[in-house]
Amino acid sequence: MPDRLAPRASRGTPARQLAAAVALFAAWFVSPAAGQEATVHLADGTHVVLRLMQFISSETSAPGDPVRFGIQDDVVNDAGIVTIKRGTVATATITLVKRSRWRNEWWSWPHELKSGCLVINLQATYAVDGQRIPLRATPSSLTPGLGPSSFPLEMEPHSTMQWAHDGERFNAFVDGAFRVKPTP
Repeated sequence: MPDRLAPRASRGTPARQLAAAVALFAAWFVSPAAGQEATVHLADGTHVVLRLMQFISSETSAPGDPVRFGIQDDVVNDAGIVTIKRGTVATATITLVKRSRWRNEWWSWPHELKSGCLVINLQATYAVDGQRIPLRATPSSLTPGLGPSSFPLEMEPHSTMQWAHDGERFNAFVDGAFRVKPTP
């Protein structure tokens, strides 16, 4: 038998009806809807430590070659919630390669070996919810020079070519602000 046809006494008092309506209303507005879990903020410029997962060299690399990094440590927001897990892959490409060469102009004696150059352009990694997170090489997005997502490998003392070994660490920064759904 439908509730509207039941005698008034079995529906409860008006105070109970009001309390039930308020509880239903509060539960409807306060609890997240299906598919809308709570999100946390991942701020622009958040520091990310990358670990190189391959050997790269100015002598063997070419522009356009992919470079794979792994996230060294969990990236947490201000509340201490993990937004990017350790070990997540970060991608980059090599944009500029200059091999080392002899400088043999007639006025230079003794002949000198010019060092090589290798520039890497960071691309992105992924948050714990699978969202693509762009990366840059500088804390500020307003950095002049090569661009905020590019960085040259620093010259090793007395080295003729630019290179980096598997496991070497690099600093990167989140490029933009994001809302991330944390894992339970």
